[in-house]
Amino acid sequence: MLVCFFLALGTSCKDYKYLGQKPPQDIPQIFAPQIISLPNRKEEVISFTPDLKEIYYSIEYYPELKPSFTLYMKYENGAWSEPDTAQFSKGRRTSEPFIAFGGERIYYFANKVNNQKGILDICYSERTEDSWSDPISLSSPPNFKFPNYTLHPCVLTDTSIYFSSFAGEICKSEFKQGEYAEITVLPSPINYMNIDSANCWGDPFVSLDESFMIFRSTRTNGYGGSDLYIVFRMENGEWSDPQNLGPKINSPLDELSGDITPDGKYFTFSRSGDLYWVSTHFIKKLKKKANP
Repeated sequence: MLVCFFLALGTSCKDYKYLGQKPPQDIPQIFAPQIISLPNRKEEVISFTPDLKEIYYSIEYYPELKPSFTLYMKYENGAWSEPDTAQFSKGRRTSEPFIAFGGERIYYFANKVNNQKGILDICYSERTEDSWSDPISLSSPPNFKFPNYTLHPCVLTDTSIYFSSFAGEICKSEFKQGEYAEITVLPSPINYMNIDSANCWGDPFVSLDESFMIFRSTRTNGYGGSDLYIVFRMENGEWSDPQNLGPKINSPLDELSGDITPDGKYFTFSRSGDLYWVSTHFIKKLKKKANP
C-alpha cells in the first residue's frame, strides 16, 4: 500500500525528501513522529539511499528478549510506502543498517540464520532487480570470533570498515588486495579513557574522506549517560581530542547511533528510543575549535 503523508506542517508528496518534514536547525527534533518514531519501541539507526527515496531503520526491544529487525520505506509512484520488514531481515535478527556504494549495498549486523543465538556477524546485501540479496557475511576479520561481536558498521569508499566491538571498542579493518586486514583497535583518546572502564562504547560514523568521526562514549565531562563526541583528522594523521557535541544534542539520557544523511545536511541519532535529526552546522563550529 502506498500512502502520502501529510505531517504537522501540511506538506505534500511532492516534497518527498525526508517524508516532507520541515528540516531542523540547531535544536534536534524527533524524526517523523508517529510514522517512524513510535511510542513503546526503540528506533536505533536510520540510513538513506543517496536519492533519499528509500529509508531503512532498525527496531530494538532491549532489555526484552525480542529480536531486533529492520524496516524500510520507499518512495515510488508519487507516494511513500507503508513501513515493511526488509527482505534481508526476514527470519533473522538484523540491526544497524548502513547504505553504501551509491545504494547498491546495505551493511548491518545479523544472525547467520533463523535468529540463531550467540552468532552475530557484520553482513551485507546487494541490490537485486526488485529487492536485496540474502545476507553475505564478511570474513574474519573484520568479524570477531564468538563470544565477541562486531557491530555498527561504517563502510568507506574503498570497502575499509569502522565498527564497534561488543567489548565496547571502536575498531577498523582496512580492505587491501581484495581482503580485510587484521583488526586495529583505535588508541586513546578515542578508546581507553575511563580508569574504571576500558571501553568507549563505539557506534562510529566516519566521513568518507576520514576527515572526522562521531562516536558515543561515557566520559567524565559528559551530560549524563552516553554522549556523542567528534574527532577530526589532523595533519599528522592522528585524531584530535574528542569534543562533546554539547547540550543541544546531548542530554542526561543516552545518545547513540549517530549518522550523517547522504546530502550532508543533517545528523541523525537515537535518544531514549526515538530517532532525532539536527542540522550539521555544529561540525564546522567544532572543527574550528579542534584547529584554531
